[in-house]
Amino acid sequence: MSRTFWLNFVILCLIFEDYGRGKELIALNEDCMCTDVCKEDNKELLGQGTWRLLHSMVEHVERTKDNEQLFQNFIQSLQYLYPCKECRNHLKKMPLDSIEMTPLWLCEFHNKVNVRLKKKPYDCSTFKQVVSHFSE
Repeated sequence: MSRTFWLNFVILCLIFEDYGRGKELIALNEDCMCTDVCKEDNKELLGQGTWRLLHSMVEHVERTKDNEQLFQNFIQSLQYLYPCKECRNHLKKMPLDSIEMTPLWLCEFHNKVNVRLKKKPYDCSTFKQVVSHFSE
């Protein structure tokens, strides 16, 4: 299988691991074995883990042409592989044709989701537009 597939697989495993830890913290004394990620509390934890992962990728992964392409593939794959069906359907309706592995792009993308969820948007003005040049 392709390198992109395995990278996406590993990243989704990390999201689930983070999601699981957060769920344990909330339900310390509960015996619920529910795995429905679309229940409201679970969906919030899944989203927080996803945003933490995406922002960490943009901040800490070197921006090369290959990594930029992998990041674009990963973001696009979420509309098919994201664990929450409702969120997948929302992603399918979003334009995902100008993805950039930059803090500014991710902030603006995050704000599109926040607006849809009626949450307060972040101030993206602190991010400078990154010129499309890559480290080799």
